[in-house]
Amino acid sequence: LRPTAEKWSYGEPDMVIDVPTQEIPATGVQDYRNLMVPLNLDKDVWVKAVEFEAGDTTVLHHIIAFAYGPNGVSEFDILNQGIGLGAYAPGNEVNTYPENSGFPLKAGGGLMLQMHYTTSGKEATDSSQVALYLWDEEPERQVRGGSAGELDINVAPFERRHEMLATAKFRQDSYLSMLGPHMHYRGYDANFVLRYPDGREEEILNVPNYQFNWQKVYDFKEPMFVPAGSELVFTGTFDNSETNPFNPDPSQTLSWGEQTWQEMF
Repeated sequence: LRPTAEKWSYGEPDMVIDVPTQEIPATGVQDYRNLMVPLNLDKDVWVKAVEFEAGDTTVLHHIIAFAYGPNGVSEFDILNQGIGLGAYAPGNEVNTYPENSGFPLKAGGGLMLQMHYTTSGKEATDSSQVALYLWDEEPERQVRGGSAGELDINVAPFERRHEMLATAKFRQDSYLSMLGPHMHYRGYDANFVLRYPDGREEEILNVPNYQFNWQKVYDFKEPMFVPAGSELVFTGTFDNSETNPFNPDPSQTLSWGEQTWQEMF
C-alpha cells in the first residue's frame, strides 16, 4: 500500500476557508483582487499558524491574508498589519508564529484576501484554501507586522548590478521573529542588518542567491529582542542584464509595479 499524502503539512486545521473561485483569462494584465471573506465567528479567537493550499500554481502569484473586525475594513489597520496573518508565494505555504504568540481575529470580522494572478496563455480556474490553526487560550504576545520598502525604483536597461536600500525604525521594544525579502524576477540578493541605538550593527539575514520562485520567509530559532530606536536596514541588488535567465526583458527601464515584469523592493 502506498502511504496517503496529508493535504495539510502542519496538521489538521481548526478552520479551513475556501477562497471564492476565481476565473483567470488566458491573457492580459490582472489587477489585484481583494476578496472579503466573513468568518462568522461568535467569539474572538487567536491564530497560531496559517497554511495556504494554492489552487492553480500556474497563475497564482501570491495571497496575503489580512484581518478585519466587526466594523469592516480599516485602511489604517491593514497598513499596520504587514503581511497580515501570513502570505503565500511560491515555496512559502506555511506561516508559523513564535511560541506563545498569536494573531487576533475579532468576532463578527473576517479576512481580506489579496489575490494576485498572472496569465499563462490559457484560461484557468483557481480554487485556493486557507487553513487556520488556533490557540485554545489567549497567548502572551500579539503578532504585529511591518516592512522596510522603497517605491522609488529606477533600474536602467541591461544594468547588471543595481543596489538599493530601505530602512524601518522600531518605535518600541519588540521581538523580531521572522524576515522575508520580496523582489520580482530581477532580484539578485538581499541582506538585513540591525542598527542598534548605541551604534552597533548586526547582520541578521543574508540571501546571496535570491530566487523569485522560491521566496522563503526566514524564521528565527528564537525571537530576537530589538530595543526601541533600533533600525532595520534592508539592502538588495537587482540584475536587469541579459545574463539573468529569469529576466523577461532586459531592455526595459524598471520601476515599481504590482506585475511580475515590474519590480518591488
